Amino acid sequence: MATYVIVSRMHGLALDVERGATAPGTRVMPWNKSGGDNQQWYDDPATGTIRTKLNGFCLDIEGDGALRIMPYQPGDPNQQWERDVAQGYIRNRPNPNRVLDIFNVDKTPGAKVGAWNANGGQNQLWNFEGAGAAAPQAYPGQAYPGAYPPQQGYAPAPAPVVQRREFYMTSELSGKVIDVKGGNKAAGTPIIMWSKNSPPSKNQLWYQDQQGFVRSALTDFALDGQSGKNVHLQPFNGGATQQWVVDGSVIKNRANNEVLDIIRGNKDNGAELCSFKQHNGPNQKWRIEYV
Repeated sequence: MATYVIVSRMHGLALDVERGATAPGTRVMPWNKSGGDNQQWYDDPATGTIRTKLNGFCLDIEGDGALRIMPYQPGDPNQQWERDVAQGYIRNRPNPNRVLDIFNVDKTPGAKVGAWNANGGQNQLWNFEGAGAAAPQAYPGQAYPGAYPPQQGYAPAPAPVVQRREFYMTSELSGKVIDVKGGNKAAGTPIIMWSKNSPPSKNQLWYQDQQGFVRSALTDFALDGQSGKNVHLQPFNGGATQQWVVDGSVIKNRANNEVLDIIRGNKDNGAELCSFKQHNGPNQKWRIEYV
């Protein structure tokens, strides 16, 4: 993954995730350049977003107009950004005349960044400096020859087709796999443990979406579970109860660092799962087995 640092042409400060925090809604602001993970970004052309190296969250303009990091929300225009390397703007994909702007030409570290109409000011212009490896300078097929008036009908390069890989999540405790109970496609269906079906069935297969969250191959729904509560499936919304990712031998919630846990270490078919504090017991350990 090629990352880059976004440096203001106005004063040389870099876009920085405040204090290196990873919580949804953390502010992004200009700060003294350090090159740390909280100042490194990468392009995700499949979703049209720019993401932080910290945890894969996207640049997002929130209700107060400030630039922040948030989990990916499909179809949210406030997360759709791309780099116009030729001119130095970071443009909104649905509205290319809206660009990232340091408000009030404020040159102090911590100034507010938001979106404004492009006007050529230095507070709207950025350099993209490679970090670790040479940073890509544009999306594949992207070109910005000369001037870029929005009325010309600009359209971004189409997103590439991403081939998803489906897998079982197999318990180290019992050898059984995580299963959508009864193959039920309804929201709120529990997930349970069950013997592996042969041939494979979609209610036992899973995949990771573009930000790494675990989703059901049966419905595209997400794992959803509050702390200490049973885990079930719900339509994906990117909220804190759905941020489940594969993290080595555990399935971890990015938002609270809890993990998928087989309740009371039950080895039988039908055993239930919950969100629980990590203790590294065998009922919290998993193997990812691709099909």
